[in-house]
Amino acid sequence: MKDQSALGFPAPAIGALLLGLAVVTCTAPRTGATDAARRGTLRRFEFSLARMGTTFNIVLYHTEEEAASKAAMAAFSRVERLEAIFSDFREDSENLRLCRLGAGMPRAVSPELYFVLENSLKFSQLSGGAFDVTIGPVVQVWREARRAGKAPDPGRLAEAKKSTGVENIILDGEQRTVQLLLPRMRLDFGGIAKGYAADEALRVLKSRGIRMALVDAGGDISIGSAPPGQAGWRIEVRNGLEARGERVSMVLHDLGVATSGDSFQFLESGGARYSHIIDPASAVALKNSPGVTVVARDAITADALATALSVTPVEQGMSVVESVDGASAAIVSRGEKGAEWRVSRGFPLIQRQREELRTAGPQRANHN
Repeated sequence: MKDQSALGFPAPAIGALLLGLAVVTCTAPRTGATDAARRGTLRRFEFSLARMGTTFNIVLYHTEEEAASKAAMAAFSRVERLEAIFSDFREDSENLRLCRLGAGMPRAVSPELYFVLENSLKFSQLSGGAFDVTIGPVVQVWREARRAGKAPDPGRLAEAKKSTGVENIILDGEQRTVQLLLPRMRLDFGGIAKGYAADEALRVLKSRGIRMALVDAGGDISIGSAPPGQAGWRIEVRNGLEARGERVSMVLHDLGVATSGDSFQFLESGGARYSHIIDPASAVALKNSPGVTVVARDAITADALATALSVTPVEQGMSVVESVDGASAAIVSRGEKGAEWRVSRGFPLIQRQREELRTAGPQRANHN
């Protein structure tokens, strides 16, 4: 979700989402709750909070409602802390404070910002520049274009691109500093931060002894141990390219998963449909971008790879994902006869089933 989007954090989530997670404090039944807790019966609890421009959903299993609620609130507090670091909309975020200081001397940063920026540079190198955390100035131009409803001026894009390039960032691990080398640089963590936040929220839950849990950050999902009596969590993926009435899902545990595509976020201008995903090499939003689903050992990896694979040619993308231990991907593109699937080595078994067509609003991905 994770994506280098023209809208950054406040954009609606896309891809692998959770269906039926009501925005409530807890959906577990209260009848007999005390007796169930006394017997040590695991019950399912669901919690939601709007952060990073999407809704974070936590699903967990615990014997006690109060303990479950406290754990979820602790996880959400961690997400709030990370939003204050990575947001490119909040003027007081650590990210924007760093960028406002501009080119010059090295600046000390938080462990979280350093960790994610270090990983961003790693994924940039791995993907041949398809993932680029410095794309911020270009994102700003496309963001304005989305608001105006027309494609941006090429001259403005070219000017913005002059302030990008991961080679213009110097990291010092010993001092934990970041040095930006160009004026007007702007970091955009929209293609990696939500995956990291999902991982961190799950880590908080595990630190409180809750391992049967799942954290969905608007499509970037960090998955813990399987629910009671189940082989794993069923993650239903909707990328907008599957056959009508078809449901595609996977059963996963102890992994991260992310889906990227343009089914819900795009700009139509001059007869062209532009994705919210931007190619760093050209500074132009993609046209007819594929649907990409990545499964990896954690959500930060899945998030970044899903972004990169949306930009790279299919064969190159498959080579990239297969070079990462524990990572695999499915890429779905629009063909003459409908959706065309390409699946890398090691991708989880896909389960397909037909469902009765519904006329009510768009369907989203599901888990249980």
